[in-house]
Amino acid sequence: MRFAGPERRRMPRYYVTVPVEFDGGTGTTKDVNESGVRFEIDQPLVPDQSVTLRLVFRDFQGGDPWRMAARGKVVRSRPTGRPTRWRCESRPTCWRRRRPRTEP
Repeated sequence: MRFAGPERRRMPRYYVTVPVEFDGGTGTTKDVNESGVRFEIDQPLVPDQSVTLRLVFRDFQGGDPWRMAARGKVVRSRPTGRPTRWRCESRPTCWRRRRPRTEP
C-alpha cells in the first residue's frame, strides 16, 4: 500500500545512485537527504549501530573522485528480496566533505 497524500518529510529526498563505502564493505545509495541516507549493501547492519559512510562522487572534469563522509546510526536494515542484498538506512549526525589529495 502506498501513501497517497502530501509529502510528510521535512527535508526533500534526492534519488541519487553513487557508490558508498563504509568500514567493512561497499554499496550503492538509493536516496539521500540532510537527515538520512538509504543504501544497499551485501551484508546486514544492526539498528542503532554507529556507522561512518563515505559517498563517492566522480569528478566530471577527469580528476580524482571526492567523498562526502557522514557519521551516524543505522535506523533500519532489512533484506531487499534479492539474494545477499540488504537495504539500510542511516541517520547521520555529521556530514563532511573530503577533498581528493593533490600532489605538490
